[in-house]
Amino acid sequence: MCNFQELSRSKGGYVIRCNDCGHYQVYFSGLVLSLTQREFARWLTYIEDYVCPVNENGSLDERSAFIATPKAGVHLAVSPDDHARLQALMQKADNEAKALEMLALFGS
Repeated sequence: MCNFQELSRSKGGYVIRCNDCGHYQVYFSGLVLSLTQREFARWLTYIEDYVCPVNENGSLDERSAFIATPKAGVHLAVSPDDHARLQALMQKADNEAKALEMLALFGS
């Protein structure tokens, strides 16, 4: 059973990581993804590089784009605002994970 630690939380989701096996859980907009460390890192890069299109009427809150996930056949419907929130959530979790790894080096 995993021993999860919260890395990031926002109104729309959270990112947690198991202290034992290193797996991540990302919850956002009703979707929960369980990811390996490698999948998390690759998906973060994908999200950072992704340019979310604005729909024809210029709405920033209409979910008209689909972001692929590391899981086959699973996509996340997002608006430009959702994309920005997901990116911030993931970046904050990545920064926290890196900070915890640095602290662990000094605590050993």
